[in-house]
Order: sequence, then C-alpha cells, then structure tokens
Amino acid sequence: MIAAIIMQKKTREGFNYFNRRDIDAIMANWAEDGVLIYPGKVSASGRFTGKSTIRKWYEDAFAQFPKLVFTVKHVMVENIWDMTGNNVIAVSYDIDTTNTQGMENHASAVNLSKIRNGKLIEMQVFMFGSREEIDAMAARGEGDTPKIATECPWDKDKA
Repeated sequence: MIAAIIMQKKTREGFNYFNRRDIDAIMANWAEDGVLIYPGKVSASGRFTGKSTIRKWYEDAFAQFPKLVFTVKHVMVENIWDMTGNNVIAVSYDIDTTNTQGMENHASAVNLSKIRNGKLIEMQVFMFGSREEIDAMAARGEGDTPKIATECPWDKDKA
C-alpha cells in the first residue's frame, strides 16, 4: 500500500512539472525507449518512440500552447504492493490551454502509463470533451484536420 502512495505522489509531481514547463524533469521519468501514443490524425497525433522524439513532442506542445494547465483529479495504481517500480497507472485530469492564436480550450483526459524499473515505458492519452474542443486542442497548425482515434492500440496486443 505504501508503494501505491509513493507512485501516486510521484505521478502528481510529474503533472506539476508540466505546469512549470520543466522539460528536463518531465524527461527524467521516461525510459530511453519509451513510447508516447497521442490520439487523432493531426501533426501532434501518433506513436512517438524514444526519449529524444518524445522530448521534441513536448517542446512542440509547449511552443504551441503558451498556457497549458493540468489539474489532476484521480491517480489509480494497478499493483498497490509493487516496490520494484513495475506498474500500470491511470490518471484522470482536466487540461486548460490557450494556443498561440489565443484560442482557449478545456478538455478532460486519462493517461494510461506502463512503468518498468521506475521509468515510463509507454503512455497513451485518451481525450474527452466535445469533438470541437478535442479537435481544437489537438490541431497545432494550418492544414491539420483533426480526427479522434476510435480504437485503442493496446487492444491490438491481445489479437
């Protein structure tokens, strides 16, 4: 149980790194071969593999959104007894953004994260809200035609 409390605290601390835009602290939590999966079909969407690629994704997000505020609502830990740093964590949160064009948006999301040896090896983001809110939040520039992913890539692992 103490392990779950520690993991919950560390997860909330990670979201505070986002609110402070501390990219080095964010990246310290990622494994070298980590994978970030972001929904939709825009420039910000896709499967991003490797610490340097994920770092660039975060840098682009910070550049596009001068205001990016996360409010954590819940942190759930799969294995409350794990003391080795191998776990699955689900985090529900609200996100408020303002992009470089001054457009403000609000949405809710859930991240599912796989942790191995205390480092993020995979994180998948699931966004919730009206289609307009999610599309506006996901689009990073002209030419982006946002579409929301309707399948979970993790389900393909079970096939």
